[in-house]
Amino acid sequence: MKRLKTTTVQARGFEVITDSPDVRMRIRGRTLQELFRNALHGVASYISPGPIRAHGGRLAEAIMVRAVDINSLLVEFLSETLARAEGRDALFTTATFRAFGEDFLEADLAGVAMDDRMRDVRAISYQDVDIKKSPETGFFETDIILEL
Repeated sequence: MKRLKTTTVQARGFEVITDSPDVRMRIRGRTLQELFRNALHGVASYISPGPIRAHGGRLAEAIMVRAVDINSLLVEFLSETLARAEGRDALFTTATFRAFGEDFLEADLAGVAMDDRMRDVRAISYQDVDIKKSPETGFFETDIILEL
């Protein structure tokens, strides 16, 4: 497995571990909500790794997602965010959660309209998503795979 050091989990809540043929990221957060926000930020950072070339200003969008469990909820949340971003030529970088449970969430997404998406992500894989709390650090952690 090729390991990259593009960013650190400690500093930003995510790190890219591999980049071919798909991208594997390690995500962590003090809370489940922080883990979800860090995963969204990690995906956005992969799509647009440099300065964001925005047009049309800031965007906001409310979403509601339901799933069978917390692992599926993370994948569904990221997938729904990607679909809405693609439909609006946008990049959503942050989320504020209004309601959050093991199998549902309601959130307000914030982002920008994009001139050009730097990289495309086809899907978020369910493979290897297994959110656990580390007994050593007390942080929630999981890996996600971006299918390119």
